[in-house]
Amino acid sequence: MVKFENISKTFPDGTVAVDEVSFTAPEKMLTVILGPSGAGKTTLLRTVNQLVHPTSGKIDIDGVEVTTRNLKIIRTGVGMIFQQFNLVGNLSVLLNVLSGSLGTHQEWWSNLYLFPKTYRLRALDLLDRVGLIDKVYKRADELSGGEQQRVGIARALMQEPKVLLADEPVASVDPMTSQGILTLLKELCREKNLTVLCSLHQVDLALQFSDRIIGITDGKIILDEKSSILDMEKLKNIYNTKTQGLFFGPATESIGDPAVINWDHMN
Repeated sequence: MVKFENISKTFPDGTVAVDEVSFTAPEKMLTVILGPSGAGKTTLLRTVNQLVHPTSGKIDIDGVEVTTRNLKIIRTGVGMIFQQFNLVGNLSVLLNVLSGSLGTHQEWWSNLYLFPKTYRLRALDLLDRVGLIDKVYKRADELSGGEQQRVGIARALMQEPKVLLADEPVASVDPMTSQGILTLLKELCREKNLTVLCSLHQVDLALQFSDRIIGITDGKIILDEKSSILDMEKLKNIYNTKTQGLFFGPATESIGDPAVINWDHMN
């Protein structure tokens, strides 16, 4: 469980990226933080593992407040999946996954990528779970975007986290691959009793895969509802117009374009 209490972040230039945000994300639930580009989604996610230090407020993980004193321990329990994958391209898929365990110990062999059998077996199990057991010894940069993101998921799970942060995990893949990745994240959320926080800007994917949607605009929460009982009128208020931020690809001029969400059809 992750609890945000009055979290704010103001950058040195005066930009208020997150403004007094409070909510609780429980385990075994995929919570989507939904909003247009620049809404503050990534900044909010990164306050959990303190890649971004909040200006004010506090965050608790399973009842323990995140502080500078316990940050190293907290980070071992928080996995992160990145929009651009962040893999080491010239290393094998297996070594990329194994690198997810580097922050959990200080053994000399970790610096040489010499991992014990138990670690390798766990990495292989995870690669099997994400459907990449046949790619174990391929270089990461030889994989498709969707495959690279699955490696990123396996790497994040290698540290056996309680919390999984996914920052726009499908922004760099095609719509069909997006479905597969979000299906996997939702399944893993249940299987491993994870608290999953996932930022998205695609409304249709948020509705299809989330258990709960936190709508954010200009750093403020303007919507917090279970997806199953979502008020569509409130959902529209996340965006300045009916079409802003609702595309799989570049924005188009025509409201009839199939890439644009048809709000009337969704009601």
